[in-house]
Amino acid sequence: MEESSPEEIETPEPSPEDTEAEEDDESSTSDGDEPSEPDDESTPVEETPESSPGTDGSQQEEPAGQDDLSEFSQEVSATEDFPHTSGTWEEAQHLVEVRVGQHEGYDRVVFEHSEPSELAYQVEYVDRPTDQGMGEPIDVPGNAYLAVSVSGLGIGPGQQDPDAVLSGAIEDVQSQSALVQGVHAQGPFESQSTYFVGLDQPRDFRVQMAEDPNRIILDLAH
Repeated sequence: MEESSPEEIETPEPSPEDTEAEEDDESSTSDGDEPSEPDDESTPVEETPESSPGTDGSQQEEPAGQDDLSEFSQEVSATEDFPHTSGTWEEAQHLVEVRVGQHEGYDRVVFEHSEPSELAYQVEYVDRPTDQGMGEPIDVPGNAYLAVSVSGLGIGPGQQDPDAVLSGAIEDVQSQSALVQGVHAQGPFESQSTYFVGLDQPRDFRVQMAEDPNRIILDLAH
């Protein structure tokens, strides 16, 4: 009696559809094993706009201050220790630049100095500008005059060039402000200088100080 051989079981070949499905599964598994990379471009953050500079184009470094006009008045404004400062003769500084600009609600005059040492000031209205040494009148355009007296000034041992000191009538200020008619700066005398600001009329004002570089900032209310 012949033994019947077991039937051979044929394994069906995978169809193209099954092959594609397996490849998709492998691709999906591979993608799942590796962490997805973050987007290169982060969501842009809206920047806070900077305050607008004055018409002199330099005032981003100046403290903008508050537009609260209650800070302005026509009273004398001075540092507590005027005319005294803690600076030494070696640290004496002098005026190097005057800038005038327009802002919303006020115009600004900036007196920039050469060194980072301490200054003291007193700002007040005067009847007329006069020379701080001889007392002679000084011709400054305007109908009202603010005297900006500054102490802690001079030409120190390392600053022997008198021409580096800005003094006399400051040009072109009228083109920068309808309020400011003229500015006249006197050179250092006995560690002090006086800068006269001629105005169209008496104006409420505010005084601030700023560093890097050393500046005295005079704001004039519209």
